[in-house]
Amino acid sequence: MSLIQKLARHFDTAQSEKDYIESVQKSGIFENAIASAYPQTVTARLIREHFTDTDYGKRKKALIVGFDGARADGMLNLVKSRDPKLAVTNENSRLSAICALKEQGGLYLTYAGGEPGDKKTKQDTSTAPGWASILTGVWAREHGVYEMETMNAEYPTALLELARRGISACFYGLWETHFTNTYKGEIETVQKERVPLEYLHCKNENDLHEQLLYAIDADVDCIFGIYEGPDSCGHGIAFTNNNYLYTKSISDCDRCSYELMERIRTRATYDKEDWLILITSDHGGHKTRHGTQNIQDRMTFLASSKKIETL
Repeated sequence: MSLIQKLARHFDTAQSEKDYIESVQKSGIFENAIASAYPQTVTARLIREHFTDTDYGKRKKALIVGFDGARADGMLNLVKSRDPKLAVTNENSRLSAICALKEQGGLYLTYAGGEPGDKKTKQDTSTAPGWASILTGVWAREHGVYEMETMNAEYPTALLELARRGISACFYGLWETHFTNTYKGEIETVQKERVPLEYLHCKNENDLHEQLLYAIDADVDCIFGIYEGPDSCGHGIAFTNNNYLYTKSISDCDRCSYELMERIRTRATYDKEDWLILITSDHGGHKTRHGTQNIQDRMTFLASSKKIETL
């Protein structure tokens, strides 16, 4: 039996929903509670509002970073908990993107999978429907992505809406299905309409990171990219904070995001720009899977450079 197989068997126990809720609620690191969590669709709303807000008199810019498969309680390894019984590996590091955003705006609980208890909006807590909901601001009953379908053209992403206004945007990812299925129609629309939106299938995590850095330097207005490490590690071993490789994968995403934020701050035009920075996840997970309505799968997070007003 390989080391990976041994680790997977070791972590093949499901945390109870009660224990999960208790660990999240007692941590005190989130601005809201599970009962008042925002739907993951709020992200698209925040992007749209940011680029229509005329305050400050500065040029609007945005960076949205995805940690694919990062559970909400994964943030306990990045932000110091108020609960002395909860172990943390990172006590509000000055090199943490999540900690920086929490201080600037806030760290919020969000949820995937549709509205709680609503069969009409129910969808799998999976990658394709999750990111589609995050980028369109609607659930699968409207955007049409339940599994591997091509997204409904009647509900474009916030990125395409911006591009149609002449605001440059990009979508950088690693998962092939994004490009061959989910956003296939939108990619064709971009080519047909010749709007400033780039969909780029990156080679690996390092390539993705370099492309995001390049997009910042190249003055792209709205930048979106997805790191895949947590999801890969969760499927390979386990989605749990007891799996040190899973927590490390989230920490790696956090440090990469901090580097992106630092690159933004060094821009010569930074003082004349109004940046919205968001970091979020598409779903959580339990054992080595996700997709269910279990709270470990449903609960996600959203770190924002700006305080989120009540919906």
